[in-house]
Amino acid sequence: MQVVESLRAAVEALQRRLTAQEQTNESLAQANDKLVDDVEALRKVDSQGEECRVAKSRRQSGDKTKNVKKTSKVTKGKSVRKDDPANAVPSSSSDDSASGSNPTSSDDDNSSATDTSSSDDGHGTPGPPSPSRGSSPSDGSSESDATARKRSATPTKRKERLEKADSSNSGSDGLEDEVAPARRGVALVQTPFSPQGRPDENANAPASAAGGQDYLATIIGPYTASSFSQCPTSIFHAGATWYPHKSGEKCWTTRPHANDLWDTFTGAEDGQRGHFVVRCRVCALVGVTATYYLKHGKSSNAWRHYGNIVASSVVDDVQRRRHAAVLAWRTRKSGTADGGGSVHGGPLDGYLTASRTRVMTPAQARPHHVRVVLMLVMTLSPLALTENKYLLEFVRGLGVSYDPPAPAGVRNILLDLFSFVTDQLRAQVRRLQGLYRDVPFFHLVTDLWTERHGSGSYGSLVLRCVDPGTFSIVELHLGVAAFIGRHDHDNIRSWTERLLRRYGVRNEDVSSSTSDSGSNVKKALTQLWPRWVPCAAHTLHLAVKVALGGTGKTAAARAARAGAASSSSTSRTGGANPGAADLLSRARKIGNLFHKSTASVEKLNSVPFNGDNAPRKLLTESPTRWGSTYLALVRLFTLMPRLVEFWKLDDLTAAQRERRLWRSDWEAIRHLIGVLQPAFEACVAMQSTSLTVADALGLVCRLRRTMRLGVFPCPKPYEKPLAVGLEAILLFLGLDKKRTNVMELDNRMYEHEIVPLEATRDADGLRDEAATIVKILHDEIDARFFSAESDIKNWLANDAVLAATLVTPGGAAMLRKAAARVGQENPIERARGAVLATAAHVEQVNPSAPSREGLLHEEHQMCRTTLVGWDSDESDVADSDTPLDTVTRELDTFLTTHTASDDALGFWRSHEADFPLLHLVACALLGASGSSAASERDFSVAGMVLRKDRSRMLPEHVEMHCLLRFNAHLLPADPSTVPVLSEAERSRARAGMSRILVDTAVGGEASGNSTASDSDTFSGLTDEEGLW
Repeated sequence: MQVVESLRAAVEALQRRLTAQEQTNESLAQANDKLVDDVEALRKVDSQGEECRVAKSRRQSGDKTKNVKKTSKVTKGKSVRKDDPANAVPSSSSDDSASGSNPTSSDDDNSSATDTSSSDDGHGTPGPPSPSRGSSPSDGSSESDATARKRSATPTKRKERLEKADSSNSGSDGLEDEVAPARRGVALVQTPFSPQGRPDENANAPASAAGGQDYLATIIGPYTASSFSQCPTSIFHAGATWYPHKSGEKCWTTRPHANDLWDTFTGAEDGQRGHFVVRCRVCALVGVTATYYLKHGKSSNAWRHYGNIVASSVVDDVQRRRHAAVLAWRTRKSGTADGGGSVHGGPLDGYLTASRTRVMTPAQARPHHVRVVLMLVMTLSPLALTENKYLLEFVRGLGVSYDPPAPAGVRNILLDLFSFVTDQLRAQVRRLQGLYRDVPFFHLVTDLWTERHGSGSYGSLVLRCVDPGTFSIVELHLGVAAFIGRHDHDNIRSWTERLLRRYGVRNEDVSSSTSDSGSNVKKALTQLWPRWVPCAAHTLHLAVKVALGGTGKTAAARAARAGAASSSSTSRTGGANPGAADLLSRARKIGNLFHKSTASVEKLNSVPFNGDNAPRKLLTESPTRWGSTYLALVRLFTLMPRLVEFWKLDDLTAAQRERRLWRSDWEAIRHLIGVLQPAFEACVAMQSTSLTVADALGLVCRLRRTMRLGVFPCPKPYEKPLAVGLEAILLFLGLDKKRTNVMELDNRMYEHEIVPLEATRDADGLRDEAATIVKILHDEIDARFFSAESDIKNWLANDAVLAATLVTPGGAAMLRKAAARVGQENPIERARGAVLATAAHVEQVNPSAPSREGLLHEEHQMCRTTLVGWDSDESDVADSDTPLDTVTRELDTFLTTHTASDDALGFWRSHEADFPLLHLVACALLGASGSSAASERDFSVAGMVLRKDRSRMLPEHVEMHCLLRFNAHLLPADPSTVPVLSEAERSRARAGMSRILVDTAVGGEASGNSTASDSDTFSGLTDEEGLW
């Protein structure tokens, strides 16, 4: 009990101390706020007093000028004694106070007091020159020569005394006159945030601070020097010894008088050359050492020191005022505050430079740093934005004690986020491996890509699978990583395995892979996993390209056929549809005309079109983008009324007139739209993230069936749209009630007509260009998807496609019907074998144990009946069945009792209890992808990251940016929970990325590396600021 009482007393004492400390902090904050208000009040009072003194000085100057003129008239032709006090005009006090001279120092000063003209030194109130006193301007012979010499010499002596006194009060440097408080009239104009020291400070001020040679004193006011304020002979910082910077050597700044605020140190070691360490001289005045490391001489962190001290609530008022004076001085000299901001003197200047009363600790600033870095990544902003002066001004305007991290800190936080997301992906992989155990369930999507504004190559890896817990498709984007070396199958295979190992994925976890038709990628993937699925969207794009008049061969193949040198400009002769190729070539020229000529676009949009006056542009076809040809033709057709009127204008150029399309051309375009629309719809649907490979096969079969119907809906010619925009289209459909045959093109509703493939007695057939497309697509679809000569091009002989289709409700019927239509054997048995081959890995997986309530219900049912199942052997051998036998039995039951369903995953979710083992096998198979669109989406993001102005970004940073953009949903809601890596952990993380990039052979060279450009190798995070 005594121990408990003592502990309780200690806790209460600690609470009292904490309460007292909080009250002290609150009082300090209130005192600081009052100090800021007092400074603002003094500024206003000084400004008002200055205006009054300037006005008074001007009035006195005017009175003196009048008195001089009056005296000149009265004493005209007379001689005036210079020592007569009745005729002497008092000297302006502004001259004496400005010059620092004694008004009674000599008779010469009193005798020349009537000279109120502005001297060359600029002091005193300017005024018109007064005539010489005692004589008329035209009567100069009445004076003696001695009197004239003495009178003319008096202003010169006074001017010399003014200049001497002025030079003793201020430095001799011309720049110091700008920084020191300027004298105007009779008052000192005090600059903002540069208050002089208190009386107790000024009492002990050294002579050097008041003698005009100490530039620091002109900024912060007089101070007491000490031995600690002198520059030391050496300093130890960042594990190295630094020595004072020698005059004449390269320095970190060329700004005048910056060395009066900082003591600069350099070093001669390898890690010190080109870098500097600076010590704040203002802090040194009170015995505090504040040093900063300036890497490559970049001083943003050093200058930010003054703003941090001003915002701090733990420093004393003297130090805060001194640092605020330096901050104000730098604002006046550079037009920025604390390294950034708008020009000083705006309406919000006092608010933006107000001191901040709270101090944010590094732990408190960490979540904000993480949010800033994540914002930069998700908005594709350069990391150097954290030093942008406008961003810093915005943050200061919020009145919070927060400063964005420097670029070096941003890179560290970026690596922290990358490591955190990598760990989250590994955790996801481990969780899914635990659910599937030894069943292969991952389906790999990959491709290679070369950056547009450089020579670097990158690869993308995406893992797809079905989560057995939610029965939804999951995509794990492993990012875009640099690919070094030749694009041969050996390098691709080793690169893929290394990247998978980073995330803990084993080769036996992968069931199938998907890529485009590149032979190198295909060979690498098939060596790792025999089940390979060609990208259906890419294959369909190639088929349409051939149907539109392309040869389907590369420039090198065309050149080899023609016997000429390889060139991209080799003529594309020999196409199967020359009419369509010629029409598309003319359409591309029209698009290029309006793409390059803004005057043509303005003329086109100025053509009135009732019901559709919105300005629009023609689309430019991209040869590598799926469906871009169809979209370009649709936009051209929807702009047809405007283009027809455009070509009727009188002020067209010859180039504009040459691009004109005639009525027959428009007829062919609308027919091309009608026959290309089914292929475009199938291609778009194949790119869905939720599409399974069985769905892709269904789309191919539907497209093949559609192209063989012989009739196609084509938009009617020269018709304005029935509705424009989604709301108008829905309103039209609600009012029309299916009375009109319509089709939507480019967010516009058009009436269409059914056009047969060949002409009949009642209707004209398709134009030759469109009819040829239909015939070619018939053959291309069969040759690329249902080839009887090659299993690689035959989806009905692909185990991954067959297995996923068989476990899809209604898939067996589709396989039988598709094989019958293309003249092939029934693939059901092969599909069954592919499913059981996957089920052979279910040996270690046990069905989920039923609940106790379920067991009681089953026992209750057995007590009420004596009948056994129709397969009576099941009861006798159920205990000896292997998991494969159970899957076989469940598969037979599934194929005989269940028909088609629109949602395969939804079916297995609702029938999980009916098929305890088969549902897991079905989930493992249905994750297969029929398209490599996931990798194409990765490369689209990588292209935005590696845009032209960021083309020198390091491959490591490209990988980190892409991984975070694809997996930002894995980050926690509280950014403070993202762990901070140590320097050793960061080094290991960078080394891990380097191992993915470079395959080091025994001899030390990169295996298969055919290039040695600078973009292929790197050794550290040293991006140049402003370039990324």
